[in-house]
Amino acid sequence: MVRCDAIEDTDDNRRRLLRIAQEAFSYDGGFDWSDVYGSVNELFTGDEDPERIANAVHYGSYDPMADWHRFDGYANIQSLNDRELLEEAWDERGELTEWAEEHEPGLLEDLTYDE
Repeated sequence: MVRCDAIEDTDDNRRRLLRIAQEAFSYDGGFDWSDVYGSVNELFTGDEDPERIANAVHYGSYDPMADWHRFDGYANIQSLNDRELLEEAWDERGELTEWAEEHEPGLLEDLTYDE
């Protein structure tokens, strides 16, 4: 069992945890906060109602300069920077390591630990 309190707090480890979350999302829909896109255009398929898109921008927290975009719980656009996304991965490290131990233990191999 991985001791999540012993995982070293580095950008590399945070990115590894984010990869675990994204793998879990593709596997079973867990950690849906990790379903992000680098371009807001990737959120839409092209056949959406223009009013729906306008509402998703207006009622969401859209920032064209953000690193990442996703839908929030109300299907509005939520924009966030890289640091915010990696912070979410770090905050979920306990659940992420548990998921990886059960489903994809190989994803834990590259994590580094405090000595």
